[in-house]
Amino acid sequence: MTLISKIALITSIIFVLAPFLSARDETQREEEAGYIKQIEKKLDTLDNEINELKDKGIELKDDTKAEFNKEMAELRKKQKEAKEQLHELRHTATKQWGKAKSAMDGAARELKNAFDNLFSRFKGRKIEN
Repeated sequence: MTLISKIALITSIIFVLAPFLSARDETQREEEAGYIKQIEKKLDTLDNEINELKDKGIELKDDTKAEFNKEMAELRKKQKEAKEQLHELRHTATKQWGKAKSAMDGAARELKNAFDNLFSRFKGRKIEN
């Protein structure tokens, strides 16, 4: 097979497969966009819950408030890390999507667990009168 024949064959294969590849890419982009919207919604919900918890923490007694504030700072750190992970996910190439998605899932899970732990530890604490 001559070089020209090989090029013609490769071009024909690409021409035949191109519509299938672009359709797959479009479907993948739609799935990625849907996932990002889902994560944004989860993070927004957690942002609101964290802010509500922070507002309630203002009413804690002084000895409890110091511990609460320390743990709230750690929670805010995880919140920042999750938002940074989301930013990175938005700018990730398709080849790296699976790895970035796994990292985002982990960051969101860590944030949710940290919030749940903080909430459960302080929900029964006495509030100043």
